[in-house]
Amino acid sequence: MCPVPAGSPSSVEDYIEDEIDLKDFIKHPDKTFLLHVAGDSMINAGINHGDMLMVEQTTELMELDIAIAVVNGDLTVKQLKWENNGIVLLAANPNYKPLRVSPDDDFHVWGVVIRVVRDLPRGTKLLGQP
Repeated sequence: MCPVPAGSPSSVEDYIEDEIDLKDFIKHPDKTFLLHVAGDSMINAGINHGDMLMVEQTTELMELDIAIAVVNGDLTVKQLKWENNGIVLLAANPNYKPLRVSPDDDFHVWGVVIRVVRDLPRGTKLLGQP
């Protein structure tokens, strides 16, 4: 897939491809699923209300992954942080407090967010334009 220049224009023939195959974006189709976001707790991570998240199930979690976690039966999207031999789920919005996972919580991670898909509004003024 060829990237389109965001600077000077270039010949369109260099960039048009025959077809789009979503499999090009998915390494493990049997372990990948899509979820829609509801809420604004991750806006400073570029994840907005209504966005679609591509999530890959994995057992290889890394600190600071953005993950889909289940805490006491409730789904949430948060950033994982290891702290004092425990896990803290961090929001990317200062209006939300960190969620410390206690040993008594029913907690597991469904997967990590690998892509964010969103619709762009049409006909609206972009930032920095008069």
